[in-house]
Amino acid sequence: MYIKLIGTILLPTLFTVSIYVLNKKKVLSGLNTYVKQVLIGITFGLIACVLATFGSTSSDELIRLSDSAILCSGLIFGGPAGIISGIICSIYCYFASFITIHEFIRTGLIVGSIVAGVYAAFARRFMFENKMPSWVMGLFVGITMEVVHFNLLFSANVNDFKDILKVLNVITIPSIVANGVAVCIPILIITVITKEPLFMRTKSKARISQTIQAWLLGTVLVALICSSLFTFSLQAMIANMDTESIMSDTISDVKKDIIDASDDNLLKITESIASEIVANNVTDYNELVNIADSYNVDEINRVNKAGIIYATTNNNYMGFDMRQGEQSAEFMCLIDGFNRKYVQRLMPLSYNSSINMKYAGVRLGDGGFVQVGYSESRFYSDIKERIALSAVNRHIGSKGYVVITDNKFAYQSYRTDSDILYLSNSSGPSIFGEMIEGTEEYTIVNGNILNRDVFCMYTTAEGYYIIGVYPADEAYFTRNVALYANVFTEIIIFAVLFAVIYILIRVIVVNNIFKVNQSLAQITGGNLDTVVDVRNNEEFSMLSNDINSTVDTLKKYIAEAASRIDAELQYAKDIQASALPHIEPNFVGKNEYELYACMFTAKEVGGDFYDFYYVDDNHLAITIADVSGKGIPAALFMMTSKTMLRNMIESGMSIEEAMTSANERLCENNDANMFVTVWAAIIDLQTGLMEFGNAGHNHPVIRKKDGSYEFLKSRPGMVLAGVGGVHYRRNEYKLEAGDILFLYTDGVTEATNINNELFGDDKLIESLNNAYKEDISMEEVCNSVKKDVDLFVDEAPQFDDITMLAYKFK
Repeated sequence: MYIKLIGTILLPTLFTVSIYVLNKKKVLSGLNTYVKQVLIGITFGLIACVLATFGSTSSDELIRLSDSAILCSGLIFGGPAGIISGIICSIYCYFASFITIHEFIRTGLIVGSIVAGVYAAFARRFMFENKMPSWVMGLFVGITMEVVHFNLLFSANVNDFKDILKVLNVITIPSIVANGVAVCIPILIITVITKEPLFMRTKSKARISQTIQAWLLGTVLVALICSSLFTFSLQAMIANMDTESIMSDTISDVKKDIIDASDDNLLKITESIASEIVANNVTDYNELVNIADSYNVDEINRVNKAGIIYATTNNNYMGFDMRQGEQSAEFMCLIDGFNRKYVQRLMPLSYNSSINMKYAGVRLGDGGFVQVGYSESRFYSDIKERIALSAVNRHIGSKGYVVITDNKFAYQSYRTDSDILYLSNSSGPSIFGEMIEGTEEYTIVNGNILNRDVFCMYTTAEGYYIIGVYPADEAYFTRNVALYANVFTEIIIFAVLFAVIYILIRVIVVNNIFKVNQSLAQITGGNLDTVVDVRNNEEFSMLSNDINSTVDTLKKYIAEAASRIDAELQYAKDIQASALPHIEPNFVGKNEYELYACMFTAKEVGGDFYDFYYVDDNHLAITIADVSGKGIPAALFMMTSKTMLRNMIESGMSIEEAMTSANERLCENNDANMFVTVWAAIIDLQTGLMEFGNAGHNHPVIRKKDGSYEFLKSRPGMVLAGVGGVHYRRNEYKLEAGDILFLYTDGVTEATNINNELFGDDKLIESLNNAYKEDISMEEVCNSVKKDVDLFVDEAPQFDDITMLAYKFK
């Protein structure tokens, strides 16, 4: 049974995992979503049909796992697939009458298959956010669906409770567990394949919906277990009480019948004898003996009102005082009380305890009474026929019965359709003797008759054992029906509560938290104009108001801070601008050259700088540089670099010595690890000889008077402040009258448009050549290049400083 059950569990597992793998590959991934859902639904519908037809045999019914295939389809691949597979299985079960001998099972399959498909679609859509559930939730869904299935059996077949219960007692637990496992295992394997965590993520990573889901499920399971245990205990207690009540009532009725039968018979004889004795005033021994023989009794006594026997068939009792013995004293109620008749049970005599007698007495008009007695053997002979009929028609429930035995457990009376017929004369008595040995009357004892569990209870009457036998399955039938109904209903109720509470929490709380977080993400991303507007309830409305109020206050502070920063940056910009040389009359008025320089910073202050100054009357120094980074740090490093390099050159150092010395000084305490590229030159204004050095800077552009622009290339050295111990090279170039020297930073050639294209060296040369004319000024040269750069980048923002210096040797 269990090997076959494992095989049926593996069937949906194999297909589910295989289809999942194919779905991830090109085989199914390229299909339209709706087509894919239909194909998967049909496939799993056919698998469900197979599982509805074949299963693991238990008793005369199959453990069917068709629901598991339908649930796998809906939970793992999508709601439409689950519904389609459920409809296919339902239609098949409607027409396939051969799949079960029980019509109510087929009815459950027809309805349950559709319910399973809808249940899977609902759970995936509203509980699992259109994602595959965890294996724990898959187990939960599989179990609850099978419980719903069995509940449908109860609801649709209320008139066949006994047949349903007979089947459910055998297949319920295996079916519920097997369907839950059959849904759980494929999800577990897929989870391993996709390398997802098998258990809920750690608290630092778990989503709030997962945490709520886990705690809610745990709470529901604990509540369900406690409720089920309480229901089981209560129903078991009620069943035991009902069993004890019905058994005790039945054997008490039989006992009363036996006693009444013996009492009525003896009392009738006693009344007849008393009438005859009074009518004939019989006191003679022989006459009393004749009367006793004629009525077939063993003893007749006449007792006077003093309680003394004065006439008897047993001369040993003549003159005996009835008050002297416990047994005989019972009849004094006929003299001292208001009783006219009294019948005593069979018991030992006061005169001789070895003799058992049963007596009856009738009061006479003289204040005394007549007592008539049976011996034990004559008593049994007298009521034997009544005993034989006492248990024949007695039922305990529908299949329980009563057995009457003598004191040696020999059968005297029983129902003809009871188990007694199948017990041998030797084994039967011993079974009952062993069961009730050492127990008290009216106490339930457990036993087993013909491999069937039974409850037994006994009492005694007139020397007979009256034994009630009640089959345990019948005694617990009501309990089991109530238990199945209650537990199944509770599982469904708790499952519905779980789903409703979880969905409400997700819709009301979790989704609103996500909305708030989305707004906060926009705010933290810099969009302070975002308004949080989640107002489904008062709490979220208050939260939205508080966040909006906080953002408004933050915007106010930011505006104030921005205003202060703008003012401070403007001061810094003014200071930086003042640190750069200006074109003054003493420069403009010179006949030896024409010079113009400009700088356009990417931020309020920049890291580029240019410089020009006289070393002496005949030598002019020009410099252009680019500091790594931007903003305030670059501006500060620029000021330091500019001042240091100028001081070195003005001190009389050659260009290479000045750059080498400046590099060493800049490397000292350079904790920020900044550096600067520099191109610097000293020009002899009389001869045009230009001595220059390059510390990692862009090559300048030179234009001979009778040619076009070209790069003035030389071997560049290391950037300043990059590394100490570097010696820089001196280069020379002879300027002729009319030559133009154009210096620039990489903000020109690396200007980028919206297509991420660079302005580049070629466009720089092209721009300079296009702008050239015989009388062009150096300011026009710089402005023309800047105009072409602006046209190139268009709407793209400037990301680097642009600095240019144009020099014409006259």
